[in-house]
Amino acid sequence: MPRDEDPFENAPFSTQLRRELARWFQDRAAPLTAPYVGAVRLLYMLDFPGRIHLICHVVRDIYRFLPDILTGDKQNSRPSDLYPSLVNSLAGKHAEFPPLLNDALGSPPTHAQYPIELHRCVEKLVEARGSLKKQRSIGERCAVALFGAGDRPVGTFLPQWVIKAFKDENEFFVDRAHLRTPAAKIPTDGELHEHFENFERVFHSLIGPYFKGKSELDDILQDTNG
Repeated sequence: MPRDEDPFENAPFSTQLRRELARWFQDRAAPLTAPYVGAVRLLYMLDFPGRIHLICHVVRDIYRFLPDILTGDKQNSRPSDLYPSLVNSLAGKHAEFPPLLNDALGSPPTHAQYPIELHRCVEKLVEARGSLKKQRSIGERCAVALFGAGDRPVGTFLPQWVIKAFKDENEFFVDRAHLRTPAAKIPTDGELHEHFENFERVFHSLIGPYFKGKSELDDILQDTNG
């Protein structure tokens, strides 16, 4: 998409906020421009098959990939990045040793000594779980990255309620991105629009100074927090 092109030109759902968000994506996170614009258009294509899951998937992936694009920081890992190889290693070591057998009375052993190799595999699993628990959530990581990309003076404070608002919207879309989403969690069109617009407002607020110059974050976010 060309840098100066307005993807919402003449669209009835075009707003200044959306045009600014699209321009920001074009400038700072170009690979996510088309997915964001596509999600906005799908909001208004009520008969498009699968639109809810597609929109939720786009928002989920914006949260997931934006910090890497903005900061190049790939320190955060997901369970799917770590656990399969660790579990496979544990299973491989476990298969090398005979199974525990019941005693003559048919009772399982009350305790058993495992070889040191198995203990080491279990320790690696426990350490990985601890590392994952200490990481910032995806929503928090994305909020911090966006805030840092907002051209603010050094030392500007990011309120926790802003992070929470951004995390809450992330959880809403993640919970509804998959085809296995329970019917009870499928949002109505009104709910989908409300949450998507909340996501857009908080997102825009985090990068506000990119467009607003000297405007303060709390002033920008009054409507969102109200």
